[in-house]
Amino acid sequence: MNIQKTLSEYDSLFGNHTLTEIQNFLSEKTRQAEKEGDNNALLSLLNEQMGLCRDTGARDLALDCAERMKKLLIQMQPGDMAVHGTTLLNIANAYRAFELFDESHALYLEAERIYQASLPKNDFLFASLYNNWSLLSLAQQDYGQAVRFLRQALQIVSCYPDAAIQQATTMTNLANSLMQQADHAPQTNDTQPADFSPQKNEIPPIDSSQQEKSIRSEDSEQYKEAAILLEKALEIFKQDGGQDFHYSAALSAMGKLFYHNAQYEESSAYYLHAMEETERHTGKSPAWKILEANYQEAKRKAHET
Repeated sequence: MNIQKTLSEYDSLFGNHTLTEIQNFLSEKTRQAEKEGDNNALLSLLNEQMGLCRDTGARDLALDCAERMKKLLIQMQPGDMAVHGTTLLNIANAYRAFELFDESHALYLEAERIYQASLPKNDFLFASLYNNWSLLSLAQQDYGQAVRFLRQALQIVSCYPDAAIQQATTMTNLANSLMQQADHAPQTNDTQPADFSPQKNEIPPIDSSQQEKSIRSEDSEQYKEAAILLEKALEIFKQDGGQDFHYSAALSAMGKLFYHNAQYEESSAYYLHAMEETERHTGKSPAWKILEANYQEAKRKAHET
C-alpha cells in the first residue's frame, strides 16, 4: 500500500465528504493494510482512525485501535524510536480524552524518555508532546503545570519559522490554560470553582454562577496575555484560510474571552463560528455540544443586557 497517497486521500475528504464516508474510508483501508500484512501502513491507519474516534467521542473503537497499535509496536520492534514514541504519544492522547488519566500519564512519560534518548533537545516532536501533555494537566486541574508545558512547547515551535500553524495552535492552548489558571486561582470568598475535565482544545461549559467572582476582573494578567496570544493565533489561522482543525479552538477561546469581558454578543458570534468549524470537521461531537452550550449561554446573557 502506498500509505502517503492513502493519507493524502484521507486528508482531502474533510470538508468534502460526510463523517460516515470518512470513517468508512479509513475502515476499508485499514482492512486492506491488514490483509496485505503491511504493518507500517496499518499502524498509520489505526492511528488516524483512533484520532478521529477520539474527536467524535467513539470511545470503544478508539480504545480498540489503541490496543491494536500497542500490539503492533511489540511486533515491529526494534524500529524507528521516534515513530515508536509518537505512537505512544497518540495513544496517550486517546486515553486522556476518555479519562484514563493514569494510563495516559504513563505513556507521556515513556514518550518523553524515548524522545530524550533519540532526538535533539529542541526537536519539533517535543512541542507536540508538551502541547498534548498539557491537556492531561488541565484535565487533572493542574493549571500551573499545563502553562509550564505550553511555554516549553511555544519556545520550541518558535524556533521553526515555517511552523506558523503549530505556533498558532500552541498559542491557543496556552491562552486557554492561562484563562483556566486565572479562573481557578485562590478565591477571596468561599465559593469553589466548577469541576470539569476539558478534552482536546475544548472550553468547558460556562457556569454563569462563577462569572461574578473577583478573579474574573478584567485586569487579570492571565487574561491580558491570553488576549494577545489569541489575536496572534487567529491572524495566523485566517491567513491559512481557516482550514486547520484547531481554528475552531481559537474561535472558542476568543468566545470565552469576550464572555469574560461581558461582551456577550461578540462572545456568541465567536462560539457560533467555532460550532460551524467543529461540525465541518467532526460533526456534532462532544466538543460541538460544549460549544453549543456556551453559545446558548452567551446569547442568554446578551438578551439580558
